[in-house]
Amino acid sequence: IGTVPSGERVIVDAQDGGAGWLRVVLPSGVYGWGERGFFTCDEGFRVEELRAILDVPAPLPTMTATLVPTPTPTLAPPSPTPIIVPTVAPVATNTNSQ
Repeated sequence: IGTVPSGERVIVDAQDGGAGWLRVVLPSGVYGWGERGFFTCDEGFRVEELRAILDVPAPLPTMTATLVPTPTPTLAPPSPTPIIVPTVAPVATNTNSQ
């Protein structure tokens, strides 16, 4: 990524396949790309005659993650606890009179 000061003269040597971007040679000798609308070309310079060297692909659609819920284990209800009723042992009673 680089910047070119406003008014700086650069060499434009190519365009993308859609003619929306221009390839320039930066003052450092590095190639760069810029949107065509940001350039003012000298009179007589015919951008449409530049060779097309790059087809810029359309942006990829934004991916949206879909969350899949994690299954929650189903627990069996607890079995009822039996209620224990205390039993009273029978008491022997002597009913014979003597």
